[in-house]
Amino acid sequence: MRILIVGCENTRLYALSGYLAFQGFVVDHADDVFEARALLEHLDYSGLVARITVGDHEHTQWNGLLNETRVRGKVRRTVALIQETPLAAPSVVPWPDADLILGAELPILQLATAVCDSLAA
Repeated sequence: MRILIVGCENTRLYALSGYLAFQGFVVDHADDVFEARALLEHLDYSGLVARITVGDHEHTQWNGLLNETRVRGKVRRTVALIQETPLAAPSVVPWPDADLILGAELPILQLATAVCDSLAA
């Protein structure tokens, strides 16, 4: 299964990529929405994992990518890894439409296991 992880690369996404690769997934990475869209146009993915910071300036672009991906049937499963900014007002900021929404700061083993199980389902 081929998986696309989108979001600025950090140690947690790097560890998640390694875990998924160890579990047998082929993992690609995109740093931003534009790169993710380009990859989605040319490659088929079983899953999309997006790291989203709720309330930042790219939040709506990430939400749009997840929603567009689901509507067009480009991937089978979507996972949103959410990190909230102190300025994010939960009643005002829309949450992404994903098959699974997890806190980005979960312990890495729990995070990786939940993502892997969701993608394999």
